[in-house]
Amino acid sequence: MINKGPQPLAPSIPVRTGGVNPVGTPTLPAIPLIKGQIIEGEVIQLKPNLLVETHTSIFSAALSARQFAIGERLWFRVLNPDTMPPKLLLINEPHLTASPLAQQSSLLRSLLFRHDSLTPISQWLSQTLSAPEQSNSLHALLRQFWQLPAQPQGEDIRRLLLQSGLFSEGRIRNPAMAQLIGPATSASDLKALLQMLVIEENNSHLKPLLEAIASVQVKALDAFLNNQLNYQWLLPWGEQGYFWANLRQNESQKQRRQWSLQLNHEGPELGKLNISLLLSESQTLGGVSLATLHFASAAPWLSDLVGASRQRLQEALQPHNIQLQQVSVGPLVPPLPRDPMVDTLEQTSILDIKV
Repeated sequence: MINKGPQPLAPSIPVRTGGVNPVGTPTLPAIPLIKGQIIEGEVIQLKPNLLVETHTSIFSAALSARQFAIGERLWFRVLNPDTMPPKLLLINEPHLTASPLAQQSSLLRSLLFRHDSLTPISQWLSQTLSAPEQSNSLHALLRQFWQLPAQPQGEDIRRLLLQSGLFSEGRIRNPAMAQLIGPATSASDLKALLQMLVIEENNSHLKPLLEAIASVQVKALDAFLNNQLNYQWLLPWGEQGYFWANLRQNESQKQRRQWSLQLNHEGPELGKLNISLLLSESQTLGGVSLATLHFASAAPWLSDLVGASRQRLQEALQPHNIQLQQVSVGPLVPPLPRDPMVDTLEQTSILDIKV
């Protein structure tokens, strides 16, 4: 039963992941389950069995005393992705992190608690940019969002943040924002481009990508309502690679005038690489700000490379009145969910499903 621990379930029914093109071929690859992540499902049938559809499967369970409704969204925490079937925890709504946005609608709740929101975007970009059969016009548009100069400057990072889609609606509603980012055109930001592709070119299979950007927008707005900062976007690396960037500032850091930036990358050249930056702004006008950097990787050569590059990094920061206070290198830690709200959830019931 869905509320009373593990119960036998009917075999999983595979569903297409992400978007589907007109001939039924999946356009986005499957996203593997990660321990601790939250996945969502939608109730699509009540009787004779309860059927719940997620991004990767449809599963069934015996009905319980709780009343469900068609279209209701349920949340599950992955306890063990390696068992057969994977072990999931049904999360009751009272145990979800309190949020003014989450109380407004099930859709906002879904977007707020979505794990690794930008994964569909990164997969689509990599596939589209590497596919030779894609149209030149689409390639040209995507290149406006997916390129960095050989020696990127701060302005390049700022441009990619503004073009990420996080501020798409702000351009329309705020003239000052429109002047800062540019006019509202299909090439002005990634969300505007996707909306054009979905509506004008009838590429409905790209709608999950719009939800992906909407998810990071909702997370940014939720942080703002709680006097915090939380921006997530993608930085290009090479032709199809990327860094996942997360700029944060909690309430305590805001009082101390600090910001934290996390960069995650996985690819054939660098392997898995995590970079954490803590920037502390000077408490006095015109004073020197301090930066602390930590690199985490399984690559044995990283420590020597970071040590040899420290002086050049310090020289690059000096014109911005930033002093490199500390640089460290360490091993990769076990992967944890990127959304801190995941770790605050209580275990209420366990559900085994096949995905």
